[in-house]
Formats: sequence, structure tokens, C-alpha cells
Amino acid sequence: KEFSERCCFPDSPFEIPDEGVNGSVKLGVNESGIPFGFDSENELHILIVGEPGTGKSTLANFIIAPQLMDQGIKVWFLVKSRDIQNLMKLRNDIVNVDFGQNGKAKINLKQSPPNVSKAKWESLFFDAFCQSEALYDGTKNHLIKLSSELNEEYEKFGVEPSLFELHDYIQARHKDFPKGSRRYYFCESALNRLSGILTGPMCNSLDCSSGCLEKLVNENTIFNIGGLPATQQVFVVNTLTSFLFNYKENNICNE
Repeated sequence: KEFSERCCFPDSPFEIPDEGVNGSVKLGVNESGIPFGFDSENELHILIVGEPGTGKSTLANFIIAPQLMDQGIKVWFLVKSRDIQNLMKLRNDIVNVDFGQNGKAKINLKQSPPNVSKAKWESLFFDAFCQSEALYDGTKNHLIKLSSELNEEYEKFGVEPSLFELHDYIQARHKDFPKGSRRYYFCESALNRLSGILTGPMCNSLDCSSGCLEKLVNENTIFNIGGLPATQQVFVVNTLTSFLFNYKENNICNE
């Protein structure tokens, strides 16, 4: 109580929490027993900080997220720990996407969000891929060019080529470039990195041309990336967050 009645940091721009620091999502009470929380409609970004073991994940996954879902707000969980699976025992409105070897969901991460041009999404997608795999811009630009060629072929069938089909196309085009040329080595680098992904834990999940993330935007979804190598975790997280941002920017925000 004494702490809440006086300011220990006189130069701080923040006021001591009072009855006004509350909202539809309840977090707890302060030292004076005053409830506090936040308004899900106005507070678009929440920062949770604390030392390991202080309950950050518990707060986010089991206190904040369920309240958001009860308000009809869809929540995506990008997690490495399987503790979040316990939330599915309490609710029946959560989709589970496991990118590990036992995962059954099929998702084509390469498919662009609605109302986002293929050229823009290709650039964003291969940005995420090349950054996670430490590939140079030359390889990225070569990947975008070959992927665009493949997209033109698949437009006839109304589907998006998967990463498996992109790998096969690059492998076929590899021999078209003179050995020792820059484009030859760009292909080689891309094939090595793609092979690492497509022969790893994600191989089952990514073997898909039609599986679309658009359907999961309207679902509470757990994306479990715990079984992936660190570079692939970065790739998946960056791709999913980029997809969601561009989906909302070009669809929801324009409604």
C-alpha cells in the first residue's frame, strides 16, 4: 500500500495505476487491491516482461488468451512448449497445427494472402526464407525469378505450387545454367536449404499445394514449432506473422 501511495521514481512518465487502468481483459489486482486489465479494442500491443519462471507464458496463454477468445477475438499461438496443449483440454474451439514429424495438418506457406499480389508475397516469403537460412540477396532474387516462372505454369490449374514442387523445378532448371556461373551456384544454395526443410520434421506439413492459411485466420490456432531446428522455427514464425499482418492490412482493415 505504501508503495502504491507514493512514487518511487519521480521522473517516471507513468502514473501509479488507479481505477482507470482496467478493461475487459482482467489481469489481476495491484498492491492496493484495485483491479487492473486492458481494453482489447484499444490496447493493440501488450508487452509482458519478467525473469524466467515468473509466469509470462502462463499469463499470456491461460489468462489473457482465453478472455480474448471469449470475446470472439481469434488468437494464434506460436509455441515451442507443449504445455499449451493443456488449453485444448479446457476448450473445444482451438485448431492444433503441429509442424513436427507427427503433424497431420497440411499448409502451403508459399500461398499468398487474399488481395496481396503474388509479386509482393514472393518477396516477403523469400525474405523470411533467406534470412532464416543465411542466404544472400542474389540467391533470393534468383529464387523469386524461378518461383514466378513456376507460378505461371500452375495458374492454369488454379493452385499454388508447394515447396516440394519448387524444389523439383529448381533442380530441373539447375542444369540449364553453366556450371561455375553465379546462377548455377544460386540454384545449388537454394536446393541445399530447401532439401534441409523438405527432408526434416516439416516434410509432411508442407507436402501440400492447396492448404491455405486463410482458413486459419478465423480460427483459434496453436502452431507448435518445438520440434523444428532453430532456423526453421525462425522461418515459420516470420512467415506466419507476415501472412497475418498482410491479410489484416489488405482485407480486414479495408472493410
